[in-house]
Amino acid sequence: NSIATSSMLKAGATHVATGENAIMVCTKMADIIVCPLGMVIADAMYGEVTSNMALAIARSKAIKVLIPFNNCENLVAGINNESLTNLIEDATSKIGQILAK
Repeated sequence: NSIATSSMLKAGATHVATGENAIMVCTKMADIIVCPLGMVIADAMYGEVTSNMALAIARSKAIKVLIPFNNCENLVAGINNESLTNLIEDATSKIGQILAK
C-alpha cells in the first residue's frame, strides 16, 4: 500500500491515503471510484478487502468503474483473459466518457 501511495504522489495526486478507514471516508466524497471488481467483494484479494471496505464502495453514490480481474478465486465470466493493458485502456475510456458529460 505504501508503494501505491508513493506512486500516486509521483503521478501528480495532491492527496493520497491508504487503508480501510481512508476508503470508508473517501468513498463518501468521491464522484468516480475506479477499482478492481474485487473491491466490492468482502475478503477478496487474498483477504485485503474487508467487509467495511466493500460495503463503503458499494454504497457510495459515486459512479463506479470496476475493472474485472480474474484472480483470487473470483472469476468474471466474459472477459476471456483480457490483458491488464486492455482493461486499463477500457476503464480510462469510460472515465473520459463520464468526464465529458
